[in-house]
Amino acid sequence: MPLYAQAHAHALKLPYICGIQGLTLTQEEIDFFTSFPPVGFILFARNIASVMQIQALTAHLRALHQGDTPILIDEEGGTVSRLKSLPDWVELASVSTFETEASPAHACRHHYETIGKTLAHLGITVNCAPVLDVRTPTTAHYLRPRCFSDDPHSVATLGRIAIQALQAHRIIPVIKHMPGQGNPSLDSHFALPSTPFQTEILVPFQEISKTEVPSPWGMSGHFKIPELDAEQPVTFSACILETILRARIGFQGFLITDDLSMGALQEVSLKERVQRALKAGHDAVLICNEPVLAVEKAVGDLLPLSELAQHRLAASFLFP
Repeated sequence: MPLYAQAHAHALKLPYICGIQGLTLTQEEIDFFTSFPPVGFILFARNIASVMQIQALTAHLRALHQGDTPILIDEEGGTVSRLKSLPDWVELASVSTFETEASPAHACRHHYETIGKTLAHLGITVNCAPVLDVRTPTTAHYLRPRCFSDDPHSVATLGRIAIQALQAHRIIPVIKHMPGQGNPSLDSHFALPSTPFQTEILVPFQEISKTEVPSPWGMSGHFKIPELDAEQPVTFSACILETILRARIGFQGFLITDDLSMGALQEVSLKERVQRALKAGHDAVLICNEPVLAVEKAVGDLLPLSELAQHRLAASFLFP
């Protein structure tokens, strides 16, 4: 499909990606998503029971909206795995173990080819991986096994292999957590961390942004970098998104938030989180764990996906 036609297919969708509650869509969800069409959906372990069940679910989600409907999942392997709910899924090691292999590149390629092949078979089209955060001596315990390396260039090399392995199976990768967490002091699932600015944390995102065509998606992180913005976390910081992500890193792909349901942002309402994240410069927001009524209150008056966001989204489907 030509790029302009792909962009047009997304023209009436709203700039949010939403989780669903169970193994099938409820009538309430069907009615809501028909009235307020999201740009995509994201699945979790609660949505996965068997291969046939998830294939039926992804087919139903695509049928709700014509065009390429992104269906996301977080499948990094190791500590972040949704597919382990599948009866026959063979659990994969954490990516931090690749450095101990005789060939880290081979281990990484096999890891992400396994994931990509499985996701394609299930009807899932976007994977929220790889993590391009650089591990440091003080990286929090929840993040350490999810990082490729403490060397930023090694992170970039393995990240590129992961991206290409996913794209070979027509899966859109999502690089995260932009612009790089460095050494977060807290787990953003529960509180808002702060991390010092280090130029090394930008390197993997810069190297990937310069070379990968089509561009993967990007996901920002819920954390503060006081040297860059003393007031706002990255999620709400137009300064960081514009001057660091878009200008300095050079990332021109489709940019989404991390889950706005997370504890790091609980001081403001969900509606305000949505509005502030979009105003800051995200193409779409991610809402994973909220009931339909709360999501409707938060997105009910959103304008459709911007023209620029439509083209960024359409371009991500142009696989080699």
